Amino acid sequence: MEQVNPNNRFNRNAKASVFEDLFSDPKNLLALYKALHPEDTTATEDDLKHVELRNILTKGRYNDLGFMVGSRLMILVEAQSTWSVNIIPRCFMYLADTWNQFFIAEGSDLYSSKAVAIPEPELYVIYTGDRQIEKESVSLTDEFFGGKKTAVETIVKVLQYDGGTDIIDQYITFCKVLDGQREVYPDDPRKATQEAIRICMEDGVLKEYLHERSKEVVNIMLTLYSQEQATKMMLATERKEALAEGRAEGRAEGRAEGRAEGKTQQAKETAKSLYALGIEIEKIAQGVGYTVDDVKKWIGLPSDS
Repeated sequence: MEQVNPNNRFNRNAKASVFEDLFSDPKNLLALYKALHPEDTTATEDDLKHVELRNILTKGRYNDLGFMVGSRLMILVEAQSTWSVNIIPRCFMYLADTWNQFFIAEGSDLYSSKAVAIPEPELYVIYTGDRQIEKESVSLTDEFFGGKKTAVETIVKVLQYDGGTDIIDQYITFCKVLDGQREVYPDDPRKATQEAIRICMEDGVLKEYLHERSKEVVNIMLTLYSQEQATKMMLATERKEALAEGRAEGRAEGRAEGRAEGKTQQAKETAKSLYALGIEIEKIAQGVGYTVDDVKKWIGLPSDS
């Protein structure tokens, strides 16, 4: 399949989340699989094949993971602070698309009389928020159709902290510690992330991963923070402009210019703040939605053009 990495390794890049980065390492992915299937004592890193989950729902990024072990197709999605049963149709859409890609790659003839090979699906959601989800699994039948059986069932198992020490519990613990430190240092994402890493390493939580990838984890969180802040600032600006528009009817051209100027000014302020935090120019540009040259000009650096 085109979606399978020939080296059985996930691609690590600056846009990855900690979830993706953690399980880009085959030994961590194997630990994840064994946490889900402790009865399989023979699986090795070479048995794991990464499946690229195409983001068919939105242009945004989600912390989603797909891999195959033998005939098993494992799809995991992450729910952070907000729990939503909409994860179920999300999983189903991933599954349908991944099956389709598998059939294409394998040259499967769905019109033949012989049953084609289909990877056996397992769907999971890793919930890292504070709410306790009482159900071990959720389904389309129960959550969307009032218990009425339909042509599509789709059962998603819920994974949340249960007091254990496997890599799933350790990842959830890291997320909770990080959330706590972001409350302690709301205006200093670098400090919050560094403190979360320190605390987790002292407690033996993802110790090896955090020791090896601490700088990358900090950069990942700073990138996500810049994107979150840029989005919040832009939305706040748009709300203010909408109110101003209501008070100044009949001035459409002036409002349009004001919106553009307001967005640009807000982007400038955001860019300067993020640069002061040590975030890379390219990541700032991505976060505020302007070009690298624009950002360099705002913070007084020479442009490439």
